[in-house]
Amino acid sequence: MGSPFEWIFVHFYMAFVEIKTLSERENPPSLYARYIDDILLIVNNEEELLSIKRTFQENSSLECTDENGYHKLPFLDVLLEADENTIDTSVYRKTNNTWELLH
Repeated sequence: MGSPFEWIFVHFYMAFVEIKTLSERENPPSLYARYIDDILLIVNNEEELLSIKRTFQENSSLECTDENGYHKLPFLDVLLEADENTIDTSVYRKTNNTWELLH
């Protein structure tokens, strides 16, 4: 994205889609977090997740992908590990990280 205004339009568009999608739900997710176009949801079951994904795609021109994690899930560069009542965090490094840097 080249122009600084593009980020503003991305946030407006995503906010529009979020409001339209989540306001229609009887049971909203227990956690909803978004950074630009990466979204983290905590829902009760996989059917709910697929329903939200389908509604997002119907309300927008986005193609959504999902990654299920029942107790561990990477989100951005953070590894989330859930217990019964807590979510612990740690730094997440991808398996293909070679620690090599360019000069």
